[in-house]
Amino acid sequence: MKQRPIQVDAIKQMITQIALCQVNPDIDLGISGQGADRLVSSLYGPTQACREDPGVDIYRERLERMDQAALQAESTGFARAMHDTGLVSPYHAVLLRHLLEEGDHLLSEALGLSSTGRDCLLCYRELVQALIRGGVYPATSQAVYGLALMLERGILYQPPVAPAMWRQLNLPLSEWAQSRLQMAYGDIASPRARLIEGVLCMLGLPLGVGQGE
Repeated sequence: MKQRPIQVDAIKQMITQIALCQVNPDIDLGISGQGADRLVSSLYGPTQACREDPGVDIYRERLERMDQAALQAESTGFARAMHDTGLVSPYHAVLLRHLLEEGDHLLSEALGLSSTGRDCLLCYRELVQALIRGGVYPATSQAVYGLALMLERGILYQPPVAPAMWRQLNLPLSEWAQSRLQMAYGDIASPRARLIEGVLCMLGLPLGVGQGE
């Protein structure tokens, strides 16, 4: 995980198997299981409100009842887990979509941005919000990490990039492209969301291509 690969589906599946072993009383992981706790919690319970892995629907309802202080705590917890491990919980995607209606400060906190990334977020607010609406879902949660690192690197300040991202958002996908994306990733998320996730991860983690094999 130190390599920060783009393709993490296999890693997430492995962590899921470890989580299942942890709750199985017939399996004793011993000392080896202690180091996996951080990875398991980063996916299935990185913050207080989702500690017991309640499911995204219940978590979404909990967000609706939270005040600003609680949302701040959730944002900080998710950002810390994401940057520590390079893995993004599906709950993080739910939070980010919820924060679109809460203002830029909490959005910045949830992405774990420094002053550089925050300035880029404020400068390209409409584009960032459109990218979240179009590409950030529980099934495409790694898009959150790609977006955060893209903002941190200031790539959007390069003249061709922001217009290209707007074109990407409005790009009509051919039936062939949609079928290929669905064949590769299934139909839990739309082909368009999968494509946007891939673009964000490529721009945010260019050195992650080919890593983690």
